[in-house]
Amino acid sequence: MSTESIAAVVPYNPKNVVAEEDPVKSHAAERREHRRRLLRRGAYGLVAVLVVAAVVLVTVGLTVYKVREPRMRMDSVNLQWKNLPQNVILRVAAVALVKNQNDVTFYFQRSLTSVYWNGMELANATGPSGKTGARRIYRMGLNLDVTYDKLAAFPTLIDRLKDGVLKLNSSTTVNGHVKVFGMFHHHVDVFINCTISLDLWKETITDQLCNESVSV
Repeated sequence: MSTESIAAVVPYNPKNVVAEEDPVKSHAAERREHRRRLLRRGAYGLVAVLVVAAVVLVTVGLTVYKVREPRMRMDSVNLQWKNLPQNVILRVAAVALVKNQNDVTFYFQRSLTSVYWNGMELANATGPSGKTGARRIYRMGLNLDVTYDKLAAFPTLIDRLKDGVLKLNSSTTVNGHVKVFGMFHHHVDVFINCTISLDLWKETITDQLCNESVSV
């Protein structure tokens, strides 16, 4: 027998044996990889949505949302003479109305109101801090006391009081802010100057003219 006809004998080596792949395990691995790809895509999509939402909130909160200035006016002004503290001869009891025209809450600090007669200050008082809900009206009560010493500087005021008609000027300052989406603060300052005519006998306002300016 010739050497060409004799098949070469190759020694057995386990490393050279290729194991047949299990189709069940292969399919499971493919499914796991597919789920991982879907989860990655879902995560990327969620991040993209959150980024877009954040950009929209910032844009609306800082630029698009227009803050409407609160409206203020004097609702009533009464003069009180009885049961007053010592050295107080006259009390001006005023009620101011603050109307919030925004769709969010208006927060305001302590206000300052001064009352003038003939260009000279009669009295002043600070109002409490607080807040006004969206589209709501807040009633702010103020007591402005005129002392004997202060009244001595207005000798002709007594005659006006006897006439039963009195014209006063008032100025009120309110500093506050609104919060858009609970995150973005918009500062609002309200200044109101009023000329008020009073009927002292009826204790009513017969005429009122107010000029309001707002800094946003």
